[in-house]
Amino acid sequence: MKRLFVMVAVLGAVAFAGGAGADLLKITDHGTTCSVVTLSDGGQAVNCIGKLSGLGSTTTTINVSAGFTCTNNGGNTVVGQSGGTSGPIQPQNGQVTFNVTGSSTSTAKCTNADGHTATFGPTATIDVYQNGVLVFTEQVPLTQ
Repeated sequence: MKRLFVMVAVLGAVAFAGGAGADLLKITDHGTTCSVVTLSDGGQAVNCIGKLSGLGSTTTTINVSAGFTCTNNGGNTVVGQSGGTSGPIQPQNGQVTFNVTGSSTSTAKCTNADGHTATFGPTATIDVYQNGVLVFTEQVPLTQ
């Protein structure tokens, strides 16, 4: 009976430690900047460049998203989402650098060539994933 209690306690501790791994990360942003850029097709998108530390050695993926509205020639407004994802990044000494550009065609096409006007929100969202688990998120001011 005593062995059963010890085994249950050990298994419980292992399960707790495994689930708390992401909570133990102390991720620090070292000056991520996000701005609106013009794409080759005349559209606009959000580009975020940054460096994060405290990620350990687990392969990391960075998602960037920012809301926008698109006003077409008829004066109608369409709400869209500009988003981009990095490929898998292997941290070096617990750090990653990234340069992710979204696309303004994710939800709604908004190109200046068509006479459309895109207006982006005040921030971009940076989401950091490791093994499919969100380990860090932040809002970064967006320069237009």
